[in-house]
Amino acid sequence: MISFLFTATLSACVLFTQDPFTTTNCVGFDGEEFGDAPDQTPTGYTAPGADIGAFPSRRASDGPRAQVRCRYWIGEYVTVEADYTDPNDPDPINPRGRPPGTNVPNITTDYDDGVTYDWLVAAPSTPDRLPAKLNFRIQINSIGQHEVFFNVLVDANRDGDWTDDSPILGPGEWAVRNHRVSVRDGFVTYDMPEIDFPIGASGMPECMWARVTVSDQPLGLGQDIPWSGTGAIGEGEIEDVLVIGANGTTCTVLQPEN
Repeated sequence: MISFLFTATLSACVLFTQDPFTTTNCVGFDGEEFGDAPDQTPTGYTAPGADIGAFPSRRASDGPRAQVRCRYWIGEYVTVEADYTDPNDPDPINPRGRPPGTNVPNITTDYDDGVTYDWLVAAPSTPDRLPAKLNFRIQINSIGQHEVFFNVLVDANRDGDWTDDSPILGPGEWAVRNHRVSVRDGFVTYDMPEIDFPIGASGMPECMWARVTVSDQPLGLGQDIPWSGTGAIGEGEIEDVLVIGANGTTCTVLQPEN
């Protein structure tokens, strides 16, 4: 059985604070919210990456479900939905598209916001810009103060899931594990621990699907394998984003946002 170390702090790096959005931006109290990474749909990866994703997002795939309680959430909006692609999901259309600002595969009505990232590249670096560090920044809208856990999965080997070892990240693709933060009242941006991408035979990945979660409970406890993005996560929210590598490769656009 694997033991997991919590990264705990009561004062995580806070980058920006403003007054919180109200519960009018939280639609469907006590319902469920899903991720939307490609689950048996195209990934948008170029070869040799997996063409069809097997990321657990559907209810039938034991995709993660977050309980919406309107106390805190990622970005400006959170809404409940019946499954990962729900035509009745009341999310507004995201006018900015998915990070990093372009439309990408498998978007229906999900308003994906609140997650940005930066690459920190060492100098000198190799032609494909390794070694590097990937730094996620997550906006949390919190009404009051709450202790939460952040988790991040990154498909660094671009094989269409988060279940296996990566030549870049090592065992599992669970890059940020139960990072515990006491989130403050307001709309606040939190800096996540940096994710190392060392020099390796595979080079810098072009595009990678990542899953970011905030929850009121740690994930993956009692499992003999690393958490791979499944199951009920408690109160919180899930955001799936397509990350462009530090070399700036443009990700394939397969379908527009509705």
